[in-house]
Amino acid sequence: MKASTKLISGMRLSGKLITAILFVAGLAVISSTLSLTWVVDSEMKQQVFDKIDAVGANKRSQIEDYFSLIQHQVTTLSQDRMIVNAVQEFSKAYKVFEDESGTSSEQLQRYRSEIARYYQDQFGAELERQSKTLASTASLLPDSVAAVIAQNRYIAANKYPMGRKDALVDAGDGSSYSKVHALYHPVINDYQKKFGYYDIFLIEPNDGNIVYSVFKEIDFATSLLNGPYSTTNFARAFKSALNSAESDATVLVDFEPYLPSYNSPASFIASPIFDAETLVGVLVFQMPIDNINRIMAQNAGLGTSGESYLVGQDLKMRSQSRASDNNTILSLVVDTEAVRMANFGKTGVITQQNRSGQQVMAAYTPLEIDGLRWNLITEIAESEALAITDQLHLILLAILAVTLLLSTVTALLVARSITKPISHAVKVAENISQGDLDNQIEADGHDEIKQLLRSLAIMQTNLRDRIESDRRAAAENTRVRQALDSVSANVMVVDPECNIIYMNDAVCSLMQRAQADIRKDMPTFNAGALLGNSINVFFDGASRSCRAAVDLASAKSTSLSIGGCTFRIVVTPIVANSRHIGTAIEWQDRSQQAAIEEEIEGIVNGALSGDLQGRIDLSNKDGFFESLSQGVNELMNINEHVINDTVAMMSAMSRGDLTQSIDADYAG
Repeated sequence: MKASTKLISGMRLSGKLITAILFVAGLAVISSTLSLTWVVDSEMKQQVFDKIDAVGANKRSQIEDYFSLIQHQVTTLSQDRMIVNAVQEFSKAYKVFEDESGTSSEQLQRYRSEIARYYQDQFGAELERQSKTLASTASLLPDSVAAVIAQNRYIAANKYPMGRKDALVDAGDGSSYSKVHALYHPVINDYQKKFGYYDIFLIEPNDGNIVYSVFKEIDFATSLLNGPYSTTNFARAFKSALNSAESDATVLVDFEPYLPSYNSPASFIASPIFDAETLVGVLVFQMPIDNINRIMAQNAGLGTSGESYLVGQDLKMRSQSRASDNNTILSLVVDTEAVRMANFGKTGVITQQNRSGQQVMAAYTPLEIDGLRWNLITEIAESEALAITDQLHLILLAILAVTLLLSTVTALLVARSITKPISHAVKVAENISQGDLDNQIEADGHDEIKQLLRSLAIMQTNLRDRIESDRRAAAENTRVRQALDSVSANVMVVDPECNIIYMNDAVCSLMQRAQADIRKDMPTFNAGALLGNSINVFFDGASRSCRAAVDLASAKSTSLSIGGCTFRIVVTPIVANSRHIGTAIEWQDRSQQAAIEEEIEGIVNGALSGDLQGRIDLSNKDGFFESLSQGVNELMNINEHVINDTVAMMSAMSRGDLTQSIDADYAG
């Protein structure tokens, strides 16, 4: 802080102005930019959250509508008279398959071998290709004669390749089953293709035999009650529907790997089939994964990085991730905060790291359909979602840079407009301080600096006039001083503080002559050091102070005796503009006069006492005082002669001698 203050104090005014303007402008612009950036970021983030939340809500609505459509389709089809008749006829024909076929034990063994070979060579190879797993197909082979015959006719001996077994309408064996199949299969197959289901099944209720399947995979003709797939989710859907008492009931089971579909994830929806009040079978749809994926893959509003996907309660995906080329259904675990929050039944938006560690903005919501609990997650990479904010940041930074540049230019112009006239004013002031009073001062304008320049112009004019006036006064003072130095009067001047500020030559000489006598009372008196010292030096021991002696309203004279000297001083106040500015003191040396007066007084007093012998000593007299003394002495001589002559004559007269006379010539 001290260093900053020192640095600023050492700067020129222009630097301080530029710094101040840039600081204020920069602070305002930066704070505004930061506030605007914060508002933009918050608003953009909220808009992204609102968008993905809306996308998620739309996906949820689509999935719910889709499952609602499936539920409606399965219940509608299960109640259709054709399906009611079909399941009854398929069940009856399946039961008599063995009796009608007249199959010998050798033929039955051959059928089993053909089925086993199909399982091993075709199904097993495709299973390994799709799921990268090997399966023991021996345990999957059907047990019942009817199942062996049905799988042989419609799977192993089916002339159409695997995946197209549905193309066979009639096995051509003349059996009741083949007649029923030829009647109903085209209709059901068309329905399956029209609505995109993976497969459609008809199951008789007593033994749980799958009496009809569109695609004829290896679960065809097996029992869901005691067959190889009796523990699958397919079997659970069937059993739950079997126990339903209402014709419009539906049972939806979650995705699980399903072996007959090459361990691909499979979900089933089942509905009971009633003929009046009698349960005659169960209709099951194998859910079409592609339709769900198609809904979830629609990416409107989610850019290139966004996606929506379904996650089960087990944290495994229930839809195909558009970000992966591999199957993600039931194979990819998604354990993120959004999934966990949705598992708790909560709905909201959040910023988090996704399963790949990427920072994303995600919307989450639970999805419950017919007892099935999934979570729907919609997310988009934060970097992409807020990419526009980066552009806005760049724009704001550009605005900030331009504003600071304009502020700098403005600061320079303002500083120049202020410092240039100030520099001119400083130059003028420096010139005036150096005695140059002829500066050209331009002071057009009404701002404070122009007022300063006008004031400098007025000051320069006043100084010039004052200097001229002082020059004249100084010349006059010089003449007065010279006059005072030339006069015989002893003049001294003191200021209001009683300091001696002037002594003319006469008073200097007087003090030099009186120095020896003054030192009798003032041993440290120095006549040469009086100038500049206080006049108190003369009043130490006096009856009144210096202030009383010089601080007068009018002229006054007084006597001052110091050592062997007697002075008469005339104190005159010096007043200018009604203000006391000093005191003039005129010194008169009355030492000799006082001594003569004392001698004369002594002679007079002696004469009054009858002593006419006293005379004034003329040895130390000169001038007026010598003439005066000589006159006094002659007067005393005359008086003495007169008195002596008068005394002698009066004495003679007292003796009766009247012959005496005064012959001397006494004038006056």
